Formats: sequence, C-alpha cells, structure tokens
Amino acid sequence: MKNKSQSGGDYSNNYQAETINKFGLSYTDVKAIANELIEKNFQKLSKIAHEQAISRIQEIVKDVIEEIKKQDGLNTDKFADPDIQSSLFSIQVSYAKSGSPNLKNWLINSFVRLLKTEKESLEEIVLKECLNIFSKITEVQLNILSLKYQIDYIQRNNLKTYEDLKEFIKDELIPLLEKIRNKSTSITHLIYLGCINENGGIRSGLGFIGDIYEIYNGGLTEFFDSNSLKISETSKLLLDKFCTKYEDDIYKFNVLNRKDLRNKLIYLPIEQDLIEEVLDLYSEYTMSQPRFRQMIDKDIPELKELEDRYRIIDTGNYHLTTIGLALAEIYLNSQGYTHISLMGKFLEE
Repeated sequence: MKNKSQSGGDYSNNYQAETINKFGLSYTDVKAIANELIEKNFQKLSKIAHEQAISRIQEIVKDVIEEIKKQDGLNTDKFADPDIQSSLFSIQVSYAKSGSPNLKNWLINSFVRLLKTEKESLEEIVLKECLNIFSKITEVQLNILSLKYQIDYIQRNNLKTYEDLKEFIKDELIPLLEKIRNKSTSITHLIYLGCINENGGIRSGLGFIGDIYEIYNGGLTEFFDSNSLKISETSKLLLDKFCTKYEDDIYKFNVLNRKDLRNKLIYLPIEQDLIEEVLDLYSEYTMSQPRFRQMIDKDIPELKELEDRYRIIDTGNYHLTTIGLALAEIYLNSQGYTHISLMGKFLEE
C-alpha cells in the first residue's frame, strides 16, 4: 500500500495494520503467520466447510490484531515464538469449529492476556490451559465458576451501607444466578476439566442470603453516638481504630464483618473482656439477618425465584483450581466486570 500517511500529536496513537510495529514484527507479519497456520491445517475440509472455517479464522485474527492495538506497549515479537503460534492456532481451530461470538470473545481475552505474561510462569501455563478449555465448557458452567469466585474469593471493602450491598447483589450476583441451572452434571464436568477440586472446600450451608450476610455484615452497621455508650473508656479508645468518625461523636464500624473485627482485636494487647465488649457493641449496632432478608425480599423480589440455584454452590465442599479462577475472571471481564483483576495475585509463585 502506497502514499498512506498519518499524523498526530506527541502523545497520540496512530494505527495501521500495514505499518511496522515499533517492537519489531508488523501487524502484517502477524496476519501472515496466522494465514500460514490456516493453509497448512485446513486444506482437507470440503469446499463449503473450508470457506466457512477460513472466514471465521480471518475474523478472529482480525479481532485479535485490533485488540492488540488497544494494548499499550504490547510486544508483537512474541508471535515469532512457536509456543505463541501454537496458542494462536488453538484459538483459530476452536473458533473455526464453533463460530460462537461468546467463545471468540473469551478466546481473544485469554490470548491477549497470554501475550502479556512472563515466559514459563504459572500464569502462562494456566492461560494456555484456558484456551483449550473454553471450547469444552458451557456458559452455565462459567457462571457457576464466576459466582463461586465472586462469593468466596473476592473481598469487597467498598460495601459500606445496605444500599451498596443491595446494588452489589442486584448488579453483579443476580445476572450470574439467572444463568445457572442447579444440575449436578455441571459440577461433574467441571471436576473432569480440572476447574474445581472436591477436596478442601468449605460448605457453609447458610444459603445465598446467609452467606452474603456472614461475609458483608460490616456494611449493615448503624451510626451510633459514643457519648451514649455504656462501655469502658478503653473500649471507646478502640473505636477510633475500627470505626469511621463522622460529625461530633458519631461513629460507624468500618470492618468487613464480625469475624474480621474479632481477628483484628485478638492481635491487640488487650484483655478478653474488652474484646467481648467491642464485639457486643458491634452486634448491637448491626442489622439482624432476618431484617436484612426482609429488606432484600422487598427491594429485589426476583431473588426469591433464583435463590434455589445457589444450592449448586452452597451444598458442595469444593474450591476453584487455578484454572477455574482464571476462567471465572476472564468470563467476568467479558461480561463487563472490568474492575475484577486478581488473577496475578492468585497465581503468584
């Protein structure tokens, strides 16, 4: 292509597939690598199947390149690595067979993450496994992994009020519950794929509302006036450590839950009776679970019909493997949960 030019400011990004990437390989080189993989491996298909496969492969390669362009500083020289070419071929084959837009989205997300990872790291190994598993898993099963991930593996310290908790349930958990089906075959298949492990998990048996309340009752605490409290002066001093002070002497506990508060208290050089005094105060100014249940039923009436689907998570003593964690995060990101980015933390060595 000739006589094509672009201009931009000092901090602008100009993209053309034909231009040479500053890291070495051009986007045209990347296309050429992808096309070579196609020609070597899809010749035996019938004409119609071949044309459809080629169309899908060209589509996913185009979308991969577009996604790479959005990533600041991503090194396209990695495409010269046989390992990366193998992974590229893997996503081409998966999408050529399926044609599912959702699958394409998950594969691209995983592949671009793979390009960012350190060579021979645990994260690289896990992401390559994800590329192989996405074509073998259903969206129902991805929602099971994602809900388990949301409930058991993420601590949200920003849920400070009932309204925060209500919006969290409505916006982030209900959409996952809606897509879950309470079938044991899903768990059996996830075990087979290596996404979950039956041993070592924790079964609460509390149900959906019970689990949410146990984890996030810190967001259900009420304001109180420290001057009206019948507690020791030492306990009042502890309030500054575990509460947020508002105007005058108005306080509100600022902890994740009662267990979190207890764990913090026992590490202080104080007597057991003081610990119990602060915990009693916490309980006194925390909304009860029946009251929480009542308010949620009123504000999110659709939850009652969906809550039974949570049993598939609540009644199994299993935990997510590294593969399950990665699949859940990639799926959640594809659904717009862009604030979730803990994979690197979970896969630290």
